[in-house]
Amino acid sequence: LVVLPSSFPFGGMENPCLTFVTPTLLAGDRSAAYVIAHEISHSWTGNLVSNANWEHFWLNEGFTTFLERKIIGKLKGEKERQFEAQCGWEGHLIGAVKEQYSDDHPFTKLVLDLRNKDPEDAFSSVPYEKGSALLMILEQQLGATSFNEFLKKYIEKFAQKSIVTDDWKVFLYEYFSDKKNILDKIDWNNWLYDTGIPKTKPQFDDTAMREVVALAEEWANMTDSEIMNIDNKKYLSLSALQKEKVLSYLRLEKGSSLSHVKLARLDEVNKLSKTGNCDILSSWIELCLKNYWKDIIPVAFDFVTQQGRIKYVRPIYRDLFQWSESAGRAIELFRKNAPSMHPITVSIVAKLIPK
Repeated sequence: LVVLPSSFPFGGMENPCLTFVTPTLLAGDRSAAYVIAHEISHSWTGNLVSNANWEHFWLNEGFTTFLERKIIGKLKGEKERQFEAQCGWEGHLIGAVKEQYSDDHPFTKLVLDLRNKDPEDAFSSVPYEKGSALLMILEQQLGATSFNEFLKKYIEKFAQKSIVTDDWKVFLYEYFSDKKNILDKIDWNNWLYDTGIPKTKPQFDDTAMREVVALAEEWANMTDSEIMNIDNKKYLSLSALQKEKVLSYLRLEKGSSLSHVKLARLDEVNKLSKTGNCDILSSWIELCLKNYWKDIIPVAFDFVTQQGRIKYVRPIYRDLFQWSESAGRAIELFRKNAPSMHPITVSIVAKLIPK
């Protein structure tokens, strides 16, 4: 692994034998290990076995996301793996379909038709999450042990080759010839070629998600006087991903309904503005900006100055530009920082500035 300068715009890049990663992964608690698991998995799915063209990109990212979460399951337990998969489905996949595109947009298909189209325009969470979900369903239907063995044989079969989806599917049927009746029950056309969210989804253990919703609802329903009596025990008992999702849940489900008194108390008790976990800090900043809490503006300015990961910089600059209290200073800050930012990041953020 090599840690790139803070301006590196991506979480990681799976260069053969030398993975590039963002310094935002150095949270101090190994909570960002999922990115490392993802990039290392690319050594097999993506690099050793690759997609023949961008229309079959899911063979790269869907498989790698699936393997990443299996590794997380070994490191942190099956509960965490299930939670990550559920977050991928309910957050990233549904978000891409409903917000980035639409239910009937052709780029929400797993196997794309990119004739006369720029593959860059089709980049989204869809190949990652829809692809991973399909593999998870197959694992649940065929059995985890059997599917693990299939994955090994799949890599051996197509090592140092570039393949398309039909190559994979034909081999899947060959390997599980004794379970053809199970495979035939999969709605392949819906999964591979239909737009939008698939008609079926994997079975998730939602224990971790219920814990997230419970704490978020508890905070949201408290009065300003009641919030003064909380401590950080429940928050600290959660995993890093759960902590992030509590904040995301408040932002997405409660909107701008949180008082500034409540936000200040949550920050005081849980030290959210000082966390070293960039996923949590980014979600916290976005929540506070949505609720127009002025105290978060300097925190947001520092964050977008200290690192240039697109995952964080794009939504935070967008929200800063859209709020009259911060817009002018945010535009000035961006123009000041632009020479030290990655050109890709500069191009993306520049398009967010209101006309």
